[in-house]
Amino acid sequence: TNVNIISLSVGIKPFATMFHWDTPQGLEDAYGGFRGSEIVNDFRDYADICFKNFGDRVKHWMTLNEPLTVVQQGYVAGVMAPGRCSKFTNPNCTAGDGATEPYIVGHNLILAHGAAVEVYRKKYKASKKQDSTLFLAIQASQKGQVGIALNAGWNLPYTESAEDRLAAARAMAFTFDYFMEPLVTGKYPIDMVNNVKGGRLPTFTAQQSKMLKGSYDFIGINYYSSTYAKDVPCSTEQVTMFSDPCASVTGEREGVPIGPKAASDWLLIYPKGIRDLVLYAKYKFKDPVMYITENGNSQGHELSFD
Repeated sequence: TNVNIISLSVGIKPFATMFHWDTPQGLEDAYGGFRGSEIVNDFRDYADICFKNFGDRVKHWMTLNEPLTVVQQGYVAGVMAPGRCSKFTNPNCTAGDGATEPYIVGHNLILAHGAAVEVYRKKYKASKKQDSTLFLAIQASQKGQVGIALNAGWNLPYTESAEDRLAAARAMAFTFDYFMEPLVTGKYPIDMVNNVKGGRLPTFTAQQSKMLKGSYDFIGINYYSSTYAKDVPCSTEQVTMFSDPCASVTGEREGVPIGPKAASDWLLIYPKGIRDLVLYAKYKFKDPVMYITENGNSQGHELSFD
């Protein structure tokens, strides 16, 4: 509350994030956190409390920050909480399945977002026709917006071959489109539907699809770097979400990095990628309102506190 008051007093519009990778331990213990479908209703109720208590001051909400990071790093690579993955990917993982769990978690993240937006629009952004009581009129007066912050790099084809161009498209389908497509069409990207074999990709019911379509007022773009994508044979052994796109992604082409290396090992500086990503979203997904919510690079300077 104090942060909101101070921010508003100096002309800063707060963008409040509801979930930034901090699943309550109690829910993780109770039903596996985002592995359990129960979290959708729990997240909806949590969002309702946030809107009710802070919506008079917060006018821009982000339901999730980087759901892709949650899925990939928490359930495929196993290097972030809750540290689950297939043992062959990371021997430090004591449980998990990188071929199935990421898609379950991603599915529940998407539905949790949709449920939060739905409760906001029904209770806090109702039309005048719906404001039949003073109580509803007060709730509906917030006039805020709800969005989501999605992270992705831009994927360029490793060569100009048709195969590598398609590989780059698949790489985008499994990253940015993975979460954007359901919010626009109520469906998963066709490349995911085609490539995730064995019934591992969940499906949305007709009711869920209806809830998801158009469930955003804006999209936050988190961009840091880009990669090249190269077509490779689809893996039939040691399958994970990382192998499903049948594309090898790399920051180098013939030994030449895509851009200068930042202080972080994973970060190659490629400024053009942010423009390419925004234009991609503009033309593929009906020109959504977009905000750059994260961007930049790390530097290795020594800090002095003197």
